[in-house]
Amino acid sequence: MHKGGILFSIYCVFATFITVHVHVTRLRIKNNALRLSQRALATAAVCLLAITHFASKANAQCAPAWSAPGTWQSTQANPPVVTGTITLSWLANCQPNTNYNQVGIAAGCPDSVNPSCTGWTNPFTTYPNQYYYQVFNIPTNSTSIQFNTLQFPINQEYDVNLTLLNDGIGLGTADTNCPTDQYGRQDCDLLIQVNNSAAATSCSPVIIAPTDNAVLSGTATVGAAANCNGAYNHLLWSFGPAGGTTQTGFVEIPSGSTTGALNTTQFPSGYYQVSAAAYLTSDASAIVPQWSPLDYFLIQNNFASATSCSPVITAPMDNAVLSGTVTVGAAANCNGAYNHLLWSFGPAGGTTQTGFVEIPSGSTTGALNTTQFPSGYYQVSAAAYLSSDTNAIVPQWSPLGYFSIQH
Repeated sequence: MHKGGILFSIYCVFATFITVHVHVTRLRIKNNALRLSQRALATAAVCLLAITHFASKANAQCAPAWSAPGTWQSTQANPPVVTGTITLSWLANCQPNTNYNQVGIAAGCPDSVNPSCTGWTNPFTTYPNQYYYQVFNIPTNSTSIQFNTLQFPINQEYDVNLTLLNDGIGLGTADTNCPTDQYGRQDCDLLIQVNNSAAATSCSPVIIAPTDNAVLSGTATVGAAANCNGAYNHLLWSFGPAGGTTQTGFVEIPSGSTTGALNTTQFPSGYYQVSAAAYLTSDASAIVPQWSPLDYFLIQNNFASATSCSPVITAPMDNAVLSGTVTVGAAANCNGAYNHLLWSFGPAGGTTQTGFVEIPSGSTTGALNTTQFPSGYYQVSAAAYLSSDTNAIVPQWSPLGYFSIQH
């Protein structure tokens, strides 16, 4: 128990004794019941709460510390802008064999950075003690909850604190893991900036990293820009096999940032497509429906680039007559990794190129718009390239195939 707590508790006991003693001398007996005045009861109640508070801090079994959406240091230096439902996470720092099943969330004036609360409007005047406080049941020893910031009705900064409890018994608060500040206080509150009034209704996201058809390995920087007309929680940078409809992995890029990190070693080498969309909440329950245009990249880890290929033309059939937009294809049959196949065509019997289609690694087909080329009889061949800039070719070309374009 703190020295101040001991002194205050002694004072409370003395004050309660004097108050009760004075009022006992004025007791009135009515219907055989003793009635103390409200002043005596109030004094006793306040002192009991004070003694309990100091005892709780002295006997704390946990010293929780915020970890998301930041620490007390990082948020007090640069408060994150949050909207909708967010994840609140902490490190419990409990003594061995200590369990908890509840977390109390308190919020109010951002006095960690604004001690006098200058300019702050209190939206919690109808709450007990005029600050937000709610106890949430959580799985035993969980270290996070989903918290709806719409409970904070005014868009402004808030200090947020937490208490860990077990069946209603407090085990410790977050005000024990930071040094005394310039105001002589231990204030380990999380500082957040709530912005819920202008949630985005439209976005035009674009992929900004990596560049299209880049080859990635190890941990790579990825990125997207949201271009939204309002607030959002995060961008989902989502990727899967090129030409497919499934998701292989994702990176969440928080609002206010445009980049994240992708550890490519967690995923198979191959050719992927990526798109991004903005979400209004951290639990991905509310999405702004616009997705970015697709970009492509190659993951290449821990296996050698191709040194030999035996490509073959798979579409169209030999001597087919083509018009409009048609599917073309080739198979690489390489002994290692490559970036794309070049399906290249020109006049039959000639040596010049009229046009081409790039078929990404991991796929065997592409699209050719024949209306861009003159009617005529053409020959086609394919070869594998190791990079998107076609500087490194595996030297084997496929046997020739033939087709006609007819408008």
